[in-house]
Amino acid sequence: MTNLFIDELLVTNTWYTQFLPISATSTFDNTGAPYDPTQIVTDGIFDESKYATYSPAFMPATLAIAYGVAFASFASTVVHTLCTCLHTDTDYG
Repeated sequence: MTNLFIDELLVTNTWYTQFLPISATSTFDNTGAPYDPTQIVTDGIFDESKYATYSPAFMPATLAIAYGVAFASFASTVVHTLCTCLHTDTDYG
């Protein structure tokens, strides 16, 4: 199922995925080199002007899908737990 999403991201060039490896565990800059977050911080604080001159971070398709699935699973766990704990009308016995 995830292959369909990955293929769709690649074919439509969403987030410039055609210029990146299909599967990688790191992000890349606008030249295809590994992203260097030290280029956008000053004294440990995000520097927007350095970010504008360096590059946004680009994610490969599989990493984007993995982040999306992880976020969805965390969110669904919280919602399921709240719905289960707050629903007191059901007799499970």
